[in-house]
Amino acid sequence: TSTRDRMDDDYVPEPLPPVRKVSIVCTETSTETQCSTCHVKRGVLTCALCQAVGYCEASCQMEQWDEHQALCGQISRQIEQTRASAEPLQTIRLPDSSIVNLFQDNLGILECTGGDYYSARMILVDLLKKCGDLNNSKMAYDLAADNLLDLMALSYKSGAHHGADQEQMKKYVPGMLIAAEKDQEAYNFTKYFMIKDHLEFSIPYLQVEDQDIEEDLNIDELYHHEMVDIALVKFKRMKRLIFERLEVEASWKNFLMGTHPRAGGVSVVECIRGITLVTEKIKKFVFGDINKRITKLAVQVEELLVEVNAVNEYVVPGLVNHATMDEEMAERFYNAVDASTISRCSGGAWLRASGCDGYLQYFIKCGKGMDTEEFDRDKLIAYFSLMGVELRLNIEERSKIHLCGNEETINQMKNEIFPFIFMKKKWISLF
Repeated sequence: TSTRDRMDDDYVPEPLPPVRKVSIVCTETSTETQCSTCHVKRGVLTCALCQAVGYCEASCQMEQWDEHQALCGQISRQIEQTRASAEPLQTIRLPDSSIVNLFQDNLGILECTGGDYYSARMILVDLLKKCGDLNNSKMAYDLAADNLLDLMALSYKSGAHHGADQEQMKKYVPGMLIAAEKDQEAYNFTKYFMIKDHLEFSIPYLQVEDQDIEEDLNIDELYHHEMVDIALVKFKRMKRLIFERLEVEASWKNFLMGTHPRAGGVSVVECIRGITLVTEKIKKFVFGDINKRITKLAVQVEELLVEVNAVNEYVVPGLVNHATMDEEMAERFYNAVDASTISRCSGGAWLRASGCDGYLQYFIKCGKGMDTEEFDRDKLIAYFSLMGVELRLNIEERSKIHLCGNEETINQMKNEIFPFIFMKKKWISLF
């Protein structure tokens, strides 16, 4: 329950037309992804049929073809089905006898007039998300989110008649964007619905300026499915800052070597050796407020998950293992169904971001967030390497302070942890 529920009787102005330019179907993305076979190198080759997965080289594409072929064909056929079902919507006759193209004029009335098209594109979204989960493909997640956002934009005025459909789509979008590494867009999306509920004037549908991910929020104004997504965005920002702190610490240790009487040699830094006040001021300048930001985000993530757990104790366990919902279904039907929906929407993104460090498992066991100092350094470096993010330090600088990363850990995550994160087990459909 949110305090926004008490605004139901208040006047909420109708949104202005969306700024977003919609298309019949989204099949291209500029999002980069890792190779769907080795998960280590960048996927520079895109599958020509589905355009939803990438490979580092032809050999990796050939190696995965037998596994990918069936889903690839389903996606490509569904794209054509979506295009075909869109044809009647390009010449819609309105009550005043005028003819409009629903995609060019975007009257926001799709659900009132385009059931076949709506269903076809929703099935495509489901297939693309499945492709993302099975292949660690940010491209697939991004395409799934883009197609769903188009559907929301095309049907924004029919929300009064099809509110359940809009609410359903609204829950799925953030998880897809987060899995595509579009955390800012996911946060903006969630904040839009909070912001519009407090305004007395209209704003374009789904359009807000970039919001501050690290800001404090009034939890009472959030629905618990929003808390799950916001906690994930903040968790990923915290984790990225911890990663960046490794780099800052490495640079600082390298700098301090210049003050060593032997290692420093003729370094100009050697002259501040023993001058604690100067050293501490430089250290404060180098580290900035990164530790403060990490601590703040850690508290925010913990508070959000604690609140989610208080509302429905099945949600967090469901993010880790969707199967737990089946066990509880008979006993607590409503809570289990609610948690199951959240798991389908955001569970994959949560596992992708936290599976390697066991953050959610720690929270379930201890009822609180993991201390930021407990994140395993090798796993953190391996995680970001597999996500396509590398430390900016060169190999020589890293080797001085043992920050090269552990190849054994990277291989362990790739071969054991990641198949679990990407849910290469029983597929659970979104819709």
